Amino acid sequence: HRWSDTLRARGVASLFGAVLAGEGVPGRLLGEQDGERRLTDLGHIARLLHAEVSSGPHGSPGLRAWLARRIDEATTGREGAEAEERSRWIDSDADAVQILTVHRSKGLEFPVVYCPFVWDQVAGKKGGPVVFHDPGDEMRRKLDVAGSDGGADYDRHFGLERDEERGEDLRELYVALTRAKHQVVVWWARVKDSHHSPLGRLLTARDDEGNVATSAPRMPTDAEVQECFEQLAARAEEQGNEPAKGQGQGQGQAQGQGRGQAQGQGQVGVEVATGPEGTDVSGGGWRGREGHGVGSLDVAACGRSLDLRWRRASYSGLTASVHGGPTVGSEVEEPGTTDEPLAGSPVEVPPGRPGVPGVPGVPGVPGGGAGDGTGARAGAQAGSGEDEARLRAVRSLWSELPGGVDMGTFVHRVLESADFAAPDIEGELARAIGASRSRYAAGVASPDAVVAALAASITTPLGPGAGGITLRHLARADRLDEMGFELPLAGGDQATTSRAVATADVARLVELHEASASGGPLVGYGARLRDPMLGTDLRGYLTGSLDLVFRTSTGAGDKDAGGTQCYFVVDYKTNWIGAPGEELSAWHYRPAALDAEMQRMHYPLQAIIYMVALHRYLRWRLRGYDPDVHLGGALYLFLRGMSGPETPVVDGVPCGVFSWRPPTALVTGLSDLFEAGA
Repeated sequence: HRWSDTLRARGVASLFGAVLAGEGVPGRLLGEQDGERRLTDLGHIARLLHAEVSSGPHGSPGLRAWLARRIDEATTGREGAEAEERSRWIDSDADAVQILTVHRSKGLEFPVVYCPFVWDQVAGKKGGPVVFHDPGDEMRRKLDVAGSDGGADYDRHFGLERDEERGEDLRELYVALTRAKHQVVVWWARVKDSHHSPLGRLLTARDDEGNVATSAPRMPTDAEVQECFEQLAARAEEQGNEPAKGQGQGQGQAQGQGRGQAQGQGQVGVEVATGPEGTDVSGGGWRGREGHGVGSLDVAACGRSLDLRWRRASYSGLTASVHGGPTVGSEVEEPGTTDEPLAGSPVEVPPGRPGVPGVPGVPGVPGGGAGDGTGARAGAQAGSGEDEARLRAVRSLWSELPGGVDMGTFVHRVLESADFAAPDIEGELARAIGASRSRYAAGVASPDAVVAALAASITTPLGPGAGGITLRHLARADRLDEMGFELPLAGGDQATTSRAVATADVARLVELHEASASGGPLVGYGARLRDPMLGTDLRGYLTGSLDLVFRTSTGAGDKDAGGTQCYFVVDYKTNWIGAPGEELSAWHYRPAALDAEMQRMHYPLQAIIYMVALHRYLRWRLRGYDPDVHLGGALYLFLRGMSGPETPVVDGVPCGVFSWRPPTALVTGLSDLFEAGA
């Protein structure tokens, strides 16, 4: 987590320095035989990642994806023009062997150079497009896409392209042979088209004036090639210390495919390849000794099975299929936005009709859903015509602001960075909005409209469940924004585990507490959790991010001791609960409408998961922790319904605020279920 914070706040270079210093990496690596090589490579990779971050914003998943693409390009030979920057750095190891292509070796020099593949010639295939310079048209560069249907013209163009490529091959051979200070070693192998290779043509298709043909007349025998090499050796011997004409500067050694006896003592030595125990292989392929055949060969098999069910699950991934979105169960949950619907997804709650309309199979909710979850909220759903008129008269300041995921992300970033307790809340919000707009380029309305809407939400009372405070009362020291968590599921952090957590088990656990819940979001929710569209078998980790955790004092006592502190989970929602284009009001975010939206979006599941995360955190960090005392509950703040200090109240609960304190036994039971798996 510290490394993640360092990467996010100060970048790759600072992260690399922190890892080196904090973990003693240089000392550990340099104690190994190839440590200097590995340390150089790590520094090179860090520099490349730092350069990529400097070119644009990247999170850790984006950097990982970038590095994976570069590895794939290098593996498949699809590197682009910037590949030179990623060619391996040379460290200070004197004995290191550098493996380079001829292109990358240009301008470099090495004591000894090995050229094992200059006998290879890749034959071009007819039929595809060809690029050539036309000698009949002032050597203009042209492209012929006629293919095999192009007739004689295409054949001529194909030949021109082939000749140009073979000329380039010959120039590359010159580069390869002149990289050595003291010795260059060259191999010859008699395979298909090797007589057309640059080495083959240099040996067998050169005239008396030194011109090398683009094609060799025929495939030479091994004996003929050996004779050519020996002639070179003899000329070098005659000329003494002067290098043979056309052979480059420095000593050279033309070899076969293995070690043998040198036949020349001058500047050019010729050796014939031999097999095991002196077996001569110059007359053909390798032949093993009698009774020692190579045997049958087969593809290696993977001896272990891969657990394809292991993943990183999240609330968003569990419910994505239910909401008609893509399943993202193997990805990290994005803070605060992936669980919100697009704009224009109304929830109708007809007066006098209990239940959760539009959600098949959900039984009626008899007046519950907010408050502390222990009592019914009489009249919250039905209400009179006068109540509706009263609530509709309170217009939402968010009506002119767009909906959707982009808006939700923008709002979350602003609230995360803003200091709710700042003396000038409007100025503080304007600062946070300016920073978020420049970073995320959110297409929102005027900053003044956003400031007014957010200021109203921040100054709205949070209801009796939170002691009637507002977000405005929260100092920085009493809040923790975007608290991420990763919980191992049924031993998901152990490689040998075979256990899993099933949503059916979560449903049974919820149903155990439905009977004791007089109202609230648990009523009928156990049946909804059995929806086959939900993720059903969870192995690995459960991950997520809590928008806000805050603490507040519930009575007299020592605040620092934590004995009287109560901790709440807050989740910001920008859901548009109304018809598309309809002007929003407090009526759309009355408690009954929030009850329906909570069930429709499976927010009770999210709430209890988040409460388990908070429970685990406090159990770990808070001395004398007691869930019955310290767990305050979950607050779902539907910002579009929060209108400031004068927000209408229905049966003691402000519109736009959904508060719920799940039974302690449900939270601890779900925590145990995540740990045990059954």
